[in-house]
Amino acid sequence: MTHPEWPDGLWQDEPDRDQWKDDASGLLCLVARAAGGHLCGYVAVPEDHPWHSRQLPDLTGSYDDTHGGLTYSALGNEHISWTAGEPDGRWWIGFSCDHIGDLVPAAFARMSDFEQAMSSDFYRDLAWVRREVRHLAVDVHDAR
Repeated sequence: MTHPEWPDGLWQDEPDRDQWKDDASGLLCLVARAAGGHLCGYVAVPEDHPWHSRQLPDLTGSYDDTHGGLTYSALGNEHISWTAGEPDGRWWIGFSCDHIGDLVPAAFARMSDFEQAMSSDFYRDLAWVRREVRHLAVDVHDAR
């Protein structure tokens, strides 16, 4: 989706949402763009899983093998759900790509041309985030 408020970049040609059922784990997976333009990845945790209903930071101590560690553990909402705009009652865990070293389009837009040219931040594109979500889904599956 095109976002004229952000400078040109990979984010201009990517969808703002992507969802799939992971073949390896059988779990529902989601990538959703946050307000800052960065992507976030999520996996729906089954009700019979030991991580279901566990809050951060309690869950973080059990699992932090994803980009920047887990930053979300809660019921879905209008943004984090299997169907956009419809809360689904599923428990989702996930991570964000707005950590130190991550390029966030909204922040990048506020930089001067010089700052943009000097930035060593890296934009985590859809393909990268999908790989990280698949890794998280397999880890969730294997933690049963």
